Amino acid sequence: MSDYLRVPDVPFTDASLWTPELGYFAFQAPVFDDEVGLLGHRQRILDSELSNQPGQLKDRFTRIADGLRPIRPATGRLVTIRSGVVTTADGLNVTIPQTVLQMPDTGTVTIFVDQNGVLSFAAVAPVICEVIATVTTANGEITNFIDYRDVAIRPVLPLVSAIKVFGGTNSIDVVASQNDNYRDGVIYCRDFIIPAGVTVSVDRYLKIVCSGTFRVQGTMVITAGLSPGVNPFGVIRANDMNLVTPNVAPGLGSTGRSYPWAAGGFSGSGGSAGQSQARQTTTTVWTVGRGGDSGGTLIVEAVNVEVTGNGSIQANGSDGAEGNCTLAVNPGFRNSTDYCQIGGGGGGSGGLVHLSAYRSITVAPTANIQVRGGTGGRGFVNASNGLGVSHGGRPGSGGYIVLMAPSINVSGANLDRSPGNHGEAVGATYTSANVIRYTPTQAHIGGALAGGNGGAYGGSSGGFSRTFDGTNFFDTFQPSEPGQLILRFFVPTGG
Repeated sequence: MSDYLRVPDVPFTDASLWTPELGYFAFQAPVFDDEVGLLGHRQRILDSELSNQPGQLKDRFTRIADGLRPIRPATGRLVTIRSGVVTTADGLNVTIPQTVLQMPDTGTVTIFVDQNGVLSFAAVAPVICEVIATVTTANGEITNFIDYRDVAIRPVLPLVSAIKVFGGTNSIDVVASQNDNYRDGVIYCRDFIIPAGVTVSVDRYLKIVCSGTFRVQGTMVITAGLSPGVNPFGVIRANDMNLVTPNVAPGLGSTGRSYPWAAGGFSGSGGSAGQSQARQTTTTVWTVGRGGDSGGTLIVEAVNVEVTGNGSIQANGSDGAEGNCTLAVNPGFRNSTDYCQIGGGGGGSGGLVHLSAYRSITVAPTANIQVRGGTGGRGFVNASNGLGVSHGGRPGSGGYIVLMAPSINVSGANLDRSPGNHGEAVGATYTSANVIRYTPTQAHIGGALAGGNGGAYGGSSGGFSRTFDGTNFFDTFQPSEPGQLILRFFVPTGG
């Protein structure tokens, strides 16, 4: 054993007395903490003592720690960004050379690498980017500097699963042109813009997913969400249907007013066809009052949603139709009880406009979003004795406007969810705007023939009630309900 190992009373790492075992570990596991007076302690390793060879520890660490590192100047507003490599969303490695950026004289900006691998800065960074630093300046000098490349600092960013909801990395811009028509489907893009003065149409349903801005300055019309009810026989000949005694051939509408329907992207409902009756021994051609279409569906997911200027998004229900029939031309084949009468078709409900934004939704006071219900069709009567009462169609309810974003500004904007109006009744006397009066003789079938139900979506469809005072019937029409405006303030986090 050497003299060194026999040296007594030499303090070790924890000031314990020397032993051969502790001496062994002093060489096998030294501590680099500059406590050189203690056995087993060494000076710290200096950066200059490490190898500069590519692939060695120093080289690898430096490339990780200093890649795209922002350097704050001692004075002035010139920020140096060291070189580095980024991988874009489509898998390309982009080398960014060392760059000097001149910050604004006064203000706050974020320095970032965008989804295409381009180094830049802006007051608001894109959703998809690598954040480098935030710099605040005043009068040409930097007053605040946050280096997000510092491993101790991490910016709060949305989860990847939240970003993909708002358009992923698609870089295509869509700028609509006059009379463009979009059919059922989904559009993925960066920005979707309808310029001022441009009108486009959507057939039934459209979903637009943007990684940038959805902006409407012109007009977007979304039509025919759900088809209405119609008599399944369309044009009917009375003899063919053997309508010698009164019969009813109504179409069918659909209803629904719960918010989950709007959240799930369902459209509104069409109005039903009006009831129809005829009595004649000769051939008569007649057409049932068709119900109105519901408004269509528009679903948008974008970083920002803007309806500005005179921009307009319209998903209105259409009006119900008036029926028609013609009695036989030769009066010799007619008698005093020949008649046909048709209730007006119900109006379609308003549709769905569902807008979601990662940052903000703005609808200007001069802009509008419409999901109005359709008005019922006019009643129809054609009788050899001049009698008969037919209701107009019932109105469609308003639809849904659903807005979801952390910031929603719709102050002063026209968000129209109004229902339609009842169609005009025929063969009776209006005693007020919503009440008609007629006698049993005028009706000749024990009461007026009802119009078709209006489509229901954001609210219920209107109906009517009937009373009899011993001499006259009084039918009172109830209005349909307006649609609903749903506002949800949230920050998307994915899932």
